[in-house]
Amino acid sequence: NGAHGAIDRRHGQVQQRHAQQLVVEGRQAQRAEQRIQPEDAKPVEHTEDCPAQRRSRRGGGIGHQEMEAKKDRGRNVGVHEVRHAGDGGVDHAAAKQRGRRHGRDRRDREEPNSAILKKSSLKEMHFPWNFNSMNNRGFTGAGEPCTNVAFYGYGLRIDKNCNQITSVGHSGGLPGFGSDWKILPNYGVGIVTFTNGTYGGAALMNNQILPFIVEKAGLLPNSFPVSPILKQRQNELIKLSPSWQNAEKSGIFAENFFLDYFPDLLKAEAEEIFKKAGKIIKVNEIVAENALRGAFLMEGEKANIQVSFTLSPENPPLIQAYSIKVK
Repeated sequence: NGAHGAIDRRHGQVQQRHAQQLVVEGRQAQRAEQRIQPEDAKPVEHTEDCPAQRRSRRGGGIGHQEMEAKKDRGRNVGVHEVRHAGDGGVDHAAAKQRGRRHGRDRRDREEPNSAILKKSSLKEMHFPWNFNSMNNRGFTGAGEPCTNVAFYGYGLRIDKNCNQITSVGHSGGLPGFGSDWKILPNYGVGIVTFTNGTYGGAALMNNQILPFIVEKAGLLPNSFPVSPILKQRQNELIKLSPSWQNAEKSGIFAENFFLDYFPDLLKAEAEEIFKKAGKIIKVNEIVAENALRGAFLMEGEKANIQVSFTLSPENPPLIQAYSIKVK
C-alpha cells in the first residue's frame, strides 16, 4: 500500500505538471495570435519601424546586423547601373528589369491574404529559425561547388549559398522516386524537379540549377524601398561633406558616433577622397539594404565615391556607422 501510495502521488504530480504546461502553452499560443493578428489586418508596408518590429519579435535588433532582403524604389540610376554602364551610359536592360520588380513589389504589398495561408504565416515559415548545417552543397552560377549554410523554418528548409542567394524549399522521396521544389524569394523564380530514381537527389540538382538561371538570365534581387529617414540622412551627410564642419552640433549622429569616429580624421579622409574624385558631377539615389542602412554613389570627373551608413534603431534614427571610399 505504501508503494502504491507513492506511485499515486507521483502520478498526481505528473498530471499536475502536465496541466500547468498546457496552461503555459495555451497562454503562449494566445499571445502569438495577438501578435500576428494586428499585422494581418492590413497590407504589408515597409515603414521606418516595421523592420525593427519584425526583428524584435525574432530576438534581434537591427543595429549592425545584416538583413537579406534588399529593396530600393524610386531611383533613376542606381549603383548597379552606374557600375556596369561604362562611359556614362545607363544599363537600360537593368533599369527595365528594375521597373518590373517595383511593380511586383507593389502587387505583393497590396495583395490580400489568401484563403489558405496568411502572409504573416508565410513569413514565419520562411524565417530561418534553427541552424541546421554548413556544407558544400551550394553552387556558383558557373556550376562550381561552394559553401552552403542550411536552416530550418516551419516545415521548410532555407539555404544560403556562397553568393548570398537564399532559397526556400522542401524535398521528398520514396524507393523509385525523388522530388524537390525550391524558390528564390528575392528573385521571384522557382523550380520543381521530379526524378524516377530512388530518393533522386533532386535537391542537389536544384541547388545547381537555380544559381545558373540567376547568372545566365542576369537576374537582380528584389529592391528594398528607401525609407524617408534614410533619404533625409543621405542629404544631411552630403551637406557635411567633405569639410564635416559643425558635424558634432548637427544632431544627426548617434551618441556613439564621435566616440568611434574622430572629426579631424573624418575631415582629412573625406577631403583626400574628394580630391581624388575631382568635381562631383552627379549624386545617385541611395540604394537601401534595409530601412536603416544604405549606400549611395557620387560620380566625379576622375573617380566615383561610395558612401555607406547605418542608422540607430531609435526614434528618430541617427547615424551610428559610416564609411567612405573611392569606387
